[in-house]
Amino acid sequence: MNRPYARVANGKAFTIMVDPDPTVIKHLLIELRDVNKDTRRSAVMKLGMQGGDTAIRALIDVVQNPYEDLIVRGRAAQMLGVIGDVRAVDPLIRALNTPGHMAQLSAAEALGKLGSARVRPSARSRQRPRA
Repeated sequence: MNRPYARVANGKAFTIMVDPDPTVIKHLLIELRDVNKDTRRSAVMKLGMQGGDTAIRALIDVVQNPYEDLIVRGRAAQMLGVIGDVRAVDPLIRALNTPGHMAQLSAAEALGKLGSARVRPSARSRQRPRA
């Protein structure tokens, strides 16, 4: 039985499934390979709302894919922050060095939500010096 619970991220409420539907996840994984970036953008958001191990692994793969659309990567990072699984910490830290400020910003926000002690030194090293 799928039981939802609510999470709030960036002022938006997301419903995350406690028991993700494997059929839905399978369909979303297919959408994630679509040539249309809008379809992939939608798929990462839906995967994040489904939650679960398979969705988390797929979202981590998207964040780490250097050939993926930057908005798709940013949304995947955002959803990893919403889900809150610590397995995403290392891939999100690496995403801070990717091109495109939106993917970096989403990764930084997700890391802030995860609150890992390993994040704090990494985030401090990337701060710009004050003039």
